[in-house]
Amino acid sequence: MVRALADVLLRQSTHPLELAQRWASHAGVPVIGGDADRMGASCAPCVARRWGVMYADAEQRPHVFHCRPLPKIEALERGDLGGDCSSHAVPLRATSPHHVYYGIWENGKQQRGYMTVFEAWAVNEEEQRLPVLCLETINAPIAVFGAVQQDLLVIFDAIAQSRGFTSPIVLSMGYGTWNYSNAELLRQCRRFRQGEAVGLEPADPVCWRMYSRLSLEAYYYSSFMNYRGSGLLRILAPFDPVLDRVQPENLVEAQRLAALAPVTLQSTMQSEDGSRGFISSWPVPY
Repeated sequence: MVRALADVLLRQSTHPLELAQRWASHAGVPVIGGDADRMGASCAPCVARRWGVMYADAEQRPHVFHCRPLPKIEALERGDLGGDCSSHAVPLRATSPHHVYYGIWENGKQQRGYMTVFEAWAVNEEEQRLPVLCLETINAPIAVFGAVQQDLLVIFDAIAQSRGFTSPIVLSMGYGTWNYSNAELLRQCRRFRQGEAVGLEPADPVCWRMYSRLSLEAYYYSSFMNYRGSGLLRILAPFDPVLDRVQPENLVEAQRLAALAPVTLQSTMQSEDGSRGFISSWPVPY
């Protein structure tokens, strides 16, 4: 009966993935009345498991992940980490000074998967060009990782702010870079659904053009090849601490990052109408 009721709840929910996320993050969603009752508590694990989200009750050990930028040489092998084709389909993307790849560690041990962000220009409906940080993928085949998707968005927002970008970040969906349930969790989340559709242009057009001339990689899995009206590129809606459930310790970390002295973006090229190319910082040696 519990499983049947959980299925009914999922079918009646406009966005069942958020329902699963809220239960998995201990937010609680009442089945009847204003408080979560016993039946609601019983349904919660079924809903969470149904959508690939690890349900953690008070008796389970906490999972603490650390995400760190990968050196360029290690980023070349990110496909082995994520179990995808990136290392042989777009290997040179890892050498881009505008792309950063993050590895995932738990208890000092590196886990399967990686995350990718890159800096770019976002062009909105008013034709404003905004320097942004774009989250291109989270390829992490770790079930419990699904419960921290909203936490990651808030932390990347803070990183963007500290690096001198417009915040919130841009989330790029549907361009072949997502391979696991991480994508579906974020595609259905409130912040993406209510986000502002934009188009993306390279942070440094000359650098990207040279890259495209030297390799065909620029035409694979690229957010620059699609137009703004696709709806697959959106500046996220602002974080709402009531609607978007985030672990308190992750919110504290995001606030710490956002409070850092912001970096001044460096111009890499000029045109008649002002700066057209930028970089947040020059990459460290390999």
